[in-house]
Amino acid sequence: MTHCYDQLLEMGRELIEKAGPHAYILAGTSSGTYTDQAARSFIALAELSEQMAG
Repeated sequence: MTHCYDQLLEMGRELIEKAGPHAYILAGTSSGTYTDQAARSFIALAELSEQMAG
């Protein structure tokens, strides 16, 4: 699980950096996207973007 989490954060950081300072995270609205793991991943990426913003 840690490896997947680390990989998620690494990919997230790369994509946020590529998107630039005016980007945002877009989430799906389908009920299928709100599994337990998907919610944890979304929260992790939101926290990462907050950290990167300073």
